[in-house]
Amino acid sequence: MKSRIVFLVIVLTAGVFFGCLPAPTQTLEPDTPVEYQIQVQDVLVEPGVQVALMGSTSLPEGNCVYTQLVQENTSLVWWPVGKCFPVSTPEWSFAIPLGVEGAPDDLERDTDYCIRVWWPGAPSITLAEYHFTLTESFVP
Repeated sequence: MKSRIVFLVIVLTAGVFFGCLPAPTQTLEPDTPVEYQIQVQDVLVEPGVQVALMGSTSLPEGNCVYTQLVQENTSLVWWPVGKCFPVSTPEWSFAIPLGVEGAPDDLERDTDYCIRVWWPGAPSITLAEYHFTLTESFVP
């Protein structure tokens, strides 16, 4: 009887110990060919109109990319981070309107910005960044 109780205590203790271990992690990114690249070649800001992005990619036709605009190391909440922008090979371009849907009419002058563009299939491999200030990208 005593050996059964000892056995039961050991089993319960082992169950608690192993039940508290973290689950094994899995890689979220599939094996992605290294040749999938994204480049941002230019960002043009038209005050009161839009922020236009242009670049190139080796992603297959029909894929889309996500973007993020960062000002002074802070992500801008009005930027459509969750919007999927279709890209065409080898060059792509799209624009984010200013003055609508919570976006300001203009970006601040003499401020450091960074646009990040990535493919959701492998964000750490395909991330591209482009740094600019409004004075560099202003379109008269």
